[in-house]
Amino acid sequence: GCACSTTGRGEGLPLELDLVRRSQEQGHAIGSVSPISFAFLGDVVWELYARTKHLLPPSRVASYRKETEREVMAEHQAACLDKLTGEGRLSEEEADIVRRGRNSNTPSVPKRLRSNPDSKTIYAKATALECLVGYLYLTDPARLAEIMDVLDMRTDEKIKVKG
Repeated sequence: GCACSTTGRGEGLPLELDLVRRSQEQGHAIGSVSPISFAFLGDVVWELYARTKHLLPPSRVASYRKETEREVMAEHQAACLDKLTGEGRLSEEEADIVRRGRNSNTPSVPKRLRSNPDSKTIYAKATALECLVGYLYLTDPARLAEIMDVLDMRTDEKIKVKG
């Protein structure tokens, strides 16, 4: 099952879409959400996709962590954004969200990246990707799934239920 709204008017909507609907009803435009707020949400959504991807086949938790850590690193996220932009996969609206995310004032670069002369660029691209992920999570989950497929962030494996 999905986590769906039980508010009445948004009956059957996934909670993230109900949040957008309720915000619009209260006069808040999705554009009023800061890029850093989208990135804050996108960071968690990205990690959830990475963890889910590596959950199958069953393994040890240490293995899950190792595989997931690679995909949540700024360098990997920056490369993913380069893939999307290089292949022309983003709509004009999505490219604008990415631009807003890249130009936002991000906190300082993680220590691990500071010795890299491209650290600010890498971190800005990672933030931009997280901004896009957070935005799509709230506004278009089907499009988010498409993007995650392009970036090989989903798995086709299924959990087998013993009968």
